[in-house]
Amino acid sequence: MMKLNVLALFMAGCILCSGADYSKELAPVKSGKINTARAEWWGYNSVDCTKNLQKALNSGVKKLIISKQDGPWLVKKTLILPSDIEIVFEDGAEIKAAPGCFKRNVNSLLKARGRKNLILRGKGIITMRKTDYQNPKLYKPGEHRHTLGLFSCENVKIEGLTLQKSGGDGIYVNKVKNILIDKVILDDHHRQGISVISAKNLLIKDCIIKNTKGTAPECGIDFEPNRPNEKLVNCRVVNCRFEDNANSAINITYSNVVSKTVPIDILVENCLFKGGKYGVSFLQMQKKGKESTAKGNIRYKNCRIDSPAFSAMHIDTIRSTGPQIVFKNLVVSQPKSPTAPLYFYLRKRLNENSGNFKFINCKFTAPFAKYIIDCCNYSSGALDKITGTVDFNGKQVKLSDFIKTHEFDKKPPAEKMRKVNASKLKTAGFKAVPGRKCNFMLRGASDILLYAKKQQKITIGFEYMRLGRYKTPPLKLTLTAPDNSKIPLGNLEYKSKQTQQFSFIPKQDGAYILQMSRYINCLIVKECSAPWAVFCRKKKGLYQLLAPNGNIYFTLPPNADELCFGISGSGGRSTVDAIVKVENKIVASAKKVVRSKYFYIDLEPVNKSRLVTLSVQANGGFYIMLPGPLLPIFSNSPENVFIEK
Repeated sequence: MMKLNVLALFMAGCILCSGADYSKELAPVKSGKINTARAEWWGYNSVDCTKNLQKALNSGVKKLIISKQDGPWLVKKTLILPSDIEIVFEDGAEIKAAPGCFKRNVNSLLKARGRKNLILRGKGIITMRKTDYQNPKLYKPGEHRHTLGLFSCENVKIEGLTLQKSGGDGIYVNKVKNILIDKVILDDHHRQGISVISAKNLLIKDCIIKNTKGTAPECGIDFEPNRPNEKLVNCRVVNCRFEDNANSAINITYSNVVSKTVPIDILVENCLFKGGKYGVSFLQMQKKGKESTAKGNIRYKNCRIDSPAFSAMHIDTIRSTGPQIVFKNLVVSQPKSPTAPLYFYLRKRLNENSGNFKFINCKFTAPFAKYIIDCCNYSSGALDKITGTVDFNGKQVKLSDFIKTHEFDKKPPAEKMRKVNASKLKTAGFKAVPGRKCNFMLRGASDILLYAKKQQKITIGFEYMRLGRYKTPPLKLTLTAPDNSKIPLGNLEYKSKQTQQFSFIPKQDGAYILQMSRYINCLIVKECSAPWAVFCRKKKGLYQLLAPNGNIYFTLPPNADELCFGISGSGGRSTVDAIVKVENKIVASAKKVVRSKYFYIDLEPVNKSRLVTLSVQANGGFYIMLPGPLLPIFSNSPENVFIEK
């Protein structure tokens, strides 16, 4: 009798929620006589459908129909999906996250863990509230409020649905097997359209993935295992369209993969990548070892990259001993960006060569790009194993020859930045050169070195500039004296096109260091009553200037029999012309340097310091690299060059 009362109360609740009595329909469901049911049988509520939908999912039916109602099925917490069920959405039926809910960062709208034989299909809509989650006044920031999370699942099909506006990924898959995502639209997600952490036999076909924007990586699909035991095996992306995802259409990161016995196997075929910063991207931030722990094959066939904002491909620190990456019948249209379509970025941690790319019958149209490849190299390796002949703006370019011609196959100098004891520095005594001095527009962490004499007042003037939308916070200026005591100068405020002066009276002779914040936007030393130079703090003596035009001076130490240093442009339209002189004699030159040009110059040793003049014409960003035995100090005037006592 008690069981009958409970059932009666349950039926009454259903009537209250939906306005209809479905007790007759529910009775055979409870008895197991029918395997198909409709969600409204458990009740539709315009304010909260969470409990009723979860009861419907847990009812044991093999097929559950989500019907189209006057409004969405509002859900206040994660719905847990069961095994052995087909969930069918009627056209226009919508499950939507309720406002003010999903406060925890890991609260997905739908989740399945350890499930098998799960189908979600139909022209329905699954929606979250991305703009709410991005509002720090309403929600703690996060990136794991996924529309659908699949964990350790097997035999799953997702067909025809639209998933939109999540606070994380449209679909997150990890440790899954036999997964089909077919004709799905993934729109306006915060982090990724789809994140693939670990998968075997994954097919993504005929999908539209667009408008991903909010937090990095901001890709259409991101293949990115987190742990060594996570694999990417037989993963296929076929006939998909990617539009205006903020970063790249497809990113593949295999930093943590150890796949010697189970190699990576990814195929992308017949896909369009439109808009975004890049078409496709790759990243391998492997921390240890001189050989890639990831092996296998990554293949792109018959794909098109259209209108990337920066470059068609961004290739970040990919090891040449890793998976082979093949592009066959790729067509690239890069109508506006001046950046080279193949952009390689080699970070310091890379301790081997980068590459293992093969291009077959590929065509690149990039009318504003000067070169097919650009390489920014801060590693101890070089470009290697990049093969194929491509059509670049109507001309055939053999990539291996191009790399050799532009010296991208040469490793940077192995020397590290020379350590400098400022108390042992003095001016070299070279004579001044008449004429206009090169203005150094300083960016980032910069130390300014002054040589002052006791009791002689020193005045230095700065112009603090704003570039782009970068911040210009007040800069606290403090000098470090030769005895390591601190001398406060005051705060440098942003004042457009104004020179601000600071003064001090030194108590001792010697080198004084003015250490600037690494967060500076841009500044120029407009005047200084003492000899001054730029003192590089970064590793390998790397320093960034903006568009220097004129002479840069530094010194070659006594008895040096070679001069080795590097310059680099910022790519795209930004190039550098350079002439190198030692004691006013030309010893080397270079034209239209894009990235990472190293000068290796043999010299007769002499028992004195020698002045090196680097004459540059740069129309954009510029880097100078001064590894040891060179002092990481340079100036815009010979009389301001420093040497060690």
